[in-house]
Amino acid sequence: MADLLNIGLSGLSANKTSLAVTGHNITNVNTPGFSRQETIQATRIPQFSGAGYIGSGTTLVDVRRIYNEFLNTQVRSSTALNSDTQSYLGQINQLDSLLAGSTTGVNPGLQKVFAALQTAAEDPANIPARQLALSEAEGLAKRFNTVYDRLYEQNAFINKQLSAVTDQVNQLAGSIAGYNDAIAIAASNGQQPNDLLDAREEAVRKLSTFIGVTVVAQDDNSYNLFVGSGQPLVVGSQASRLEVVPGLSDPLRSEVQFVSGNSRQGITSLITGGEMGGLIRYREDVLDTTLNSVGRLALSITDQVNRQLGQGLDLNGQFGNGLFRELNDPLLIGQRSLARVGNSDTTANLNVLIEDTTQLTTSDYEVEFTNATDYTVRRVSDGTSFGPFDITVVPAAEFDGISLNVASGTFAAGDRFRVMPTRNAGESIRADMKRPEELAFAAPLKSQTSPANIGTGVISQPTLLTEIDIYDPVAQADLETSLRNAPPLRIVMGAGGGA
Repeated sequence: MADLLNIGLSGLSANKTSLAVTGHNITNVNTPGFSRQETIQATRIPQFSGAGYIGSGTTLVDVRRIYNEFLNTQVRSSTALNSDTQSYLGQINQLDSLLAGSTTGVNPGLQKVFAALQTAAEDPANIPARQLALSEAEGLAKRFNTVYDRLYEQNAFINKQLSAVTDQVNQLAGSIAGYNDAIAIAASNGQQPNDLLDAREEAVRKLSTFIGVTVVAQDDNSYNLFVGSGQPLVVGSQASRLEVVPGLSDPLRSEVQFVSGNSRQGITSLITGGEMGGLIRYREDVLDTTLNSVGRLALSITDQVNRQLGQGLDLNGQFGNGLFRELNDPLLIGQRSLARVGNSDTTANLNVLIEDTTQLTTSDYEVEFTNATDYTVRRVSDGTSFGPFDITVVPAAEFDGISLNVASGTFAAGDRFRVMPTRNAGESIRADMKRPEELAFAAPLKSQTSPANIGTGVISQPTLLTEIDIYDPVAQADLETSLRNAPPLRIVMGAGGGA
C-alpha cells in the first residue's frame, strides 16, 4: 500500500510542477522574448522483487525551453536588416521631398530663371523684365542655399543619432555581458536557466535593431558578439564599447570607433545592419553624393551663365559682368580643402581652383604628400589615382576639372588633405549683380546694311570665334580693347552681287 501511495504522490508532484510551468507560460504570454517551456518526465528507477522489476512512479528530469536556434538567428538577421532599411528610407524620403518640392526644388527655380532671361533678352530695353531676371536669379541662389542647409541638417541629425544609438549599443552590450556571467553561474548545476536565456536572447534581438551583430555560442552557454569585420563587442562577461567622435578627415561628419581597453579602431565603413548601419549607408551612398551633385550643378550654372554674359554688352555699352558670385572667389577656394588631424603643420592647407566645370565629378579626393612638394591624389568614389604632382609647379596640374596650390603652411611626407571641390558650392552660390542695366544681352559685333544698297542681299550677324575669358583679366582686357578699337569692316560685293 505504501508503494502505491508513493507512486501516486510522484505523479501528483510531477503534474503539480507541470501545472506551475503551464501557469508560468500563461502569465508570460506577453513578455517580450519569452519562450514557452515544457516539463520532461521520466520513470523512476524500478525496484526488483521476486516477480521482477516493479515501477516506482515518475519524476521530472528537465524544464525545457521550446526554442529553435535557426529561427532565432533569422529573427536577429531580419531585425537588423529591417532597422537598416527603415532608417535609410526615413532619410531618403526627406531628401526626395526636398528636391522634388515646388518651393524647395532647384528645377522650378532654373525654369523661372531661363524664362526670365529669355523674356528680358527679347526686349533688352525693358528694365522691369531685366529686374525680374535678377530677382529670379536671386531666388535660384536661395533655393540652392536652402537645399544645402537642409542637407547639412540631415548630416547633423545623423551625427546626433549615431551618438544616441551608440549609447544604446553600449548599454545592451553591458547587459548581455552581465547575462553571460549570470547564466554561466546558474548553469553550473547542469540545468539551463531558461528565463535568463530568454532575457539574454531578447537583449541580443534589441541590439540587432541598432547594429548588425554576429553571435557565436560558447560551451559554457555564454554568447560572444562581434560587430563590423569581427571586432569583439562582448566576450563572456566582458564588454567593449563604441564611441562616436569627429571625423579625422571631416570634423563635421561623425565617425564610429571601437574601443577595447586602451586601443581604438575606426569601424565606420565596416558597420552594417541596424539603425546605425542604415544611417551610415545613407550618408555615404546618398547624402554625400547629393551634396556634391547639388554643388556641381551650382558651379556649372554659375560658370555657364557668367561666361555667356561676359561675351556681350550691357545697356551702358560695357562688356558684361557675372550674374553670380565668382567661381573661384578667394574666400571659397580655401574652404574646399580640409587638413587631416595630425598633419605636421596645423596651419597648412590647400587652395582648390575650379578649372573646367564640365569635367567635375561628384566625388571627394584624398591628397597625400610624399615629401615637402610632391603629392598624389585618390578619387574617393572609385579609388582612381592621379599624380604624382609637384605643388610648386606653375601652372598647377589639373585633374577632373580642378587644380591645387598652396594656401598656407608647409608640407611633409604623410600629410593628408580631404579635397571637396563641389561640397559647399550650394551654400556659396550667390546672385551678385544688383543693377538690371548690367545684364549683357547685346552682341559685341553687329552687321548693318548700307542704305545705298540696291540689291536684296543680306549677311548674317558676325560670330565672335574667340571667346572672352572672364577668368583671365589680362586676356579679357586685351580682347575687349581690340574689339573696341577695331575699325568697321566693310564688305563690298562685285557687280554680280547686286550691292
